[in-house]
Amino acid sequence: MLNEREIEDYIESGIIELVTMNLAEERERELSFEMAAEYPAVQQAFNDFAAIFESYIQKQAVPPGRDMKALIMAIVDFQERIADDEIVDVPPLLHAGSLPADYLRWLEKTAGPDPTSSDNLYARIFTLNPVSTLGVVWIKTETVVETHEDQFESFLILEGSCKIIVGNNSYELGVGDYFQIPLFSPHQIIVTSAIPCKAILQRLAA
Repeated sequence: MLNEREIEDYIESGIIELVTMNLAEERERELSFEMAAEYPAVQQAFNDFAAIFESYIQKQAVPPGRDMKALIMAIVDFQERIADDEIVDVPPLLHAGSLPADYLRWLEKTAGPDPTSSDNLYARIFTLNPVSTLGVVWIKTETVVETHEDQFESFLILEGSCKIIVGNNSYELGVGDYFQIPLFSPHQIIVTSAIPCKAILQRLAA
């Protein structure tokens, strides 16, 4: 029988998110279902994350995959920080005249990815609401191809370099460069530097 602290530790371990996204090992899946059957708080955590996951997939209109895990985990991390009474310090909206220095205050408070991690993408959200999402991402190799129908996605490169392929066109970006993805355009980011490409990422409702 687990105590309340142990149950909270299990819920915060990330295994519920991995099981929901079908990324956990079979034994971990079996154990998580046993935990949910025994502890209502674990079952509620499953229900809560399933709702978040379904909403995200519907909104982004992309299939679950390698990058989806990182973005979902970033949303969960943001919600947990808010639940722990973190005050949301809303950064300025990203635009063609934005500079890396405009986001220094938020970047100084943001820990980067674990250098030993094999994950291709890591994200940290600064602000999240129905109209906009803004944060910082690190991409090691490339992103999956995706298309946005109701969100304007834009980037400001902070470190490294990349090539953004939009339809049949290709754009080379380096530190300080800004780019906005047109609506209804399939696009992909391919890292061209020896280090991960770090960028401010913004998605605005169209």
